[in-house]
Amino acid sequence: MSETHGTVAVLATLIERLLQDELHHQITKFHAMKPPQITIKAYLERIEKYANCSPSCFVVSLIYIDRLCQHSVMSLSLLNVHRILITAVCVAAKFLDDSYYPNLFYSQLGGIPLKELNNLEVEFLFGLNFALHVSPHEYNRYHSGLNPHSSRLPAYALDQTNGATF
Repeated sequence: MSETHGTVAVLATLIERLLQDELHHQITKFHAMKPPQITIKAYLERIEKYANCSPSCFVVSLIYIDRLCQHSVMSLSLLNVHRILITAVCVAAKFLDDSYYPNLFYSQLGGIPLKELNNLEVEFLFGLNFALHVSPHEYNRYHSGLNPHSSRLPAYALDQTNGATF
């Protein structure tokens, strides 16, 4: 099993644990009308297979998602998680990786129109206040929590109003 595949599997499990009930959500641009048919794990595996992102890209995507949920009223749900994931990976790949695909590729990979992904990317960046830098300490904290060779998932505390807190 590759490092990326192991990280993606653990990330999918973690994201599924962080999903919250749809009734407690403020509707955002990331919300779909109905949940996609694809599971979170299968969606992340699809992204991993075709996007050729570095393993670090998935760790940084999680950091961005956590920041977004902590600094807004948004929380993860089945209606928004897929759009948030593809946007986070797209932004992380652009910030981290030497080579990455254009937004058209990510929109097709994610199953959303290009115009929508462009709008989500802008919304995502403003939600992060354009704070894309990740310190080595912060990266290592998240990476160790997603280590697929660890015997268990870390104990993540979930704050119902602000998303995940690591």
